[in-house]
Amino acid sequence: MLKTILILTLGAILAVTVACGDDEPEEEAMAPTAAAAPTAAPTAAPAPTAAPAPTAAMMEMTELRIGTSIDPTHLDPHLIQSGGGGGFVSDFVHNRLVQHDRTMTNPMADLASSWDRSSDGKTIVFTLRDDVLFHSGRQFSGDDVVWNWNRIINDIADRGRGRNVLSEVTSYEVTGDNEFTITVEGDSPVILPNMALWGLAIADSEGLDQIETHPMGTGPFTFVEFIPGDRLVLEKFKDHYDKAKLEIRPDRIIMTPIGETTTRLAALKAGTIDIAVSLPYQNVEEVRNTPGLQVLEQEFSAAYSTIAFNIHAGRTFFDPIPEPGDPDFHPIADPRVRLAIQQAIDKEAVNKVAMLGYGDVDCNFIPKELAWAYEPLDCPARDVEAAKRMLADAGYPDGFDVRIYPVAGEDVDNNIALIVQQNLAEIGVNVEIVPLEINAWIDDLWKGGQFEMTVAGYAREPDPDGLMQSVFRGDSPVGPWGGNNVMGYYNEDIERLFDEGKAISDKAARKAIYTQIVKKIVLEDVPLIKLSSRPIFWAANDRIQDGYIMPMGYMSFTNWAFKP
Repeated sequence: MLKTILILTLGAILAVTVACGDDEPEEEAMAPTAAAAPTAAPTAAPAPTAAPAPTAAMMEMTELRIGTSIDPTHLDPHLIQSGGGGGFVSDFVHNRLVQHDRTMTNPMADLASSWDRSSDGKTIVFTLRDDVLFHSGRQFSGDDVVWNWNRIINDIADRGRGRNVLSEVTSYEVTGDNEFTITVEGDSPVILPNMALWGLAIADSEGLDQIETHPMGTGPFTFVEFIPGDRLVLEKFKDHYDKAKLEIRPDRIIMTPIGETTTRLAALKAGTIDIAVSLPYQNVEEVRNTPGLQVLEQEFSAAYSTIAFNIHAGRTFFDPIPEPGDPDFHPIADPRVRLAIQQAIDKEAVNKVAMLGYGDVDCNFIPKELAWAYEPLDCPARDVEAAKRMLADAGYPDGFDVRIYPVAGEDVDNNIALIVQQNLAEIGVNVEIVPLEINAWIDDLWKGGQFEMTVAGYAREPDPDGLMQSVFRGDSPVGPWGGNNVMGYYNEDIERLFDEGKAISDKAARKAIYTQIVKKIVLEDVPLIKLSSRPIFWAANDRIQDGYIMPMGYMSFTNWAFKP
């Protein structure tokens, strides 16, 4: 099984794909009809040579400069797992059948100009645009969608996110001129919004031999060069079908990796970049009050901070949960202990100190702004005396020792760990803070399950299915786990409820299902504790117009304007 890890840190949202357990997908994708396997992709080409000296025409180009946190890990759109890992590039170079709106819940037209869904929800017929060209000059058609989906399912498979999205699709085919039809297992409410994810970008089959080094799509920008550690350059595609969009975009885009947030902000102030990703909380008001600069914000955030437990504590999460009395049993494996810890943590202090008050303290994982799905809960309030009684009832009247592992150098996560340490000392629990360098954190903790408690941030799609299923699902009590289930949590009732929730479109019925899931997680099993929402800000100068950050934490590079 391959796990896609989405780690929300102060500097960036990192995505890491790691192998674990059996070579099984997270959710088995049903083989579509008439889906022939594509030709395998070749090995990567050598790194590009240095850029030539700019010509006079190049000097006259309008130019947008973006300060990113990391170099892209992939240029092949079907392998991309995160924005910084290549999603930003794909947003410029490729289109998908649909694109996200501000909320990521109501898809808008892209390569599909419209679509019709049957009354039972199982058949969707897309009308495709007839005026789309690839960067190679070749005409786009429904056959290109078939080729891309074949590649995503059969070749890329679990190395990307696309196959999981298409797991509900039972067949797909070209059914007429500019018509593409799919059938799905049920009345899935998430299949259309999920088609806007990076993993379902439409690439040019004729560029397969260089897809990882020189991607070609149908997007408003063409790829020029990538020099790791220095720059990635794109230029406007003059033959893009959306001429109105081209008019409000720059001629050239240059992405430069600047790892330090303070250095990125300094570059923005100096005018050497136009956009700085991942603005720290302590700089938000400073940017708001600086003439010529602006804070790019979300309509609402689908990211949140947590304390995650290894519920197999004393063992790794690939081992059976130990029982009291076992020689390797740790108290964290007892849900009564986790409930006591939840009762002891001062979430308001976490928000005030670590999040500088920008978060929203709530035990429900579903954002309040998603009104149709959100149900106010009677969240456990901080009660130190009650927490002490709960610990005593669990057999630990004198407390115990436990370690918490934040990512080293991440201010928000380490401040959270300090507050948790202070809070738990009040109930007799001695917390040792063990910061781990990011690679060790991934290898030993996230991949290896060797921990008791950690600070984990999640940034997901806002629909309750996308928001929670990879965090709380697993294949069995000993894994494999959903891509973000670091806790090793498995519950048959939760599995059934998730399957029911994504098979129906009735919002009231879905709300009832996801409320059951949240109550079970928060009030009974407590594999993790949600502390607060985690809003994400970027900074830009006033050349960027109508820019905004989507709920998952990235700027929308499909809906914005540029002032030269």
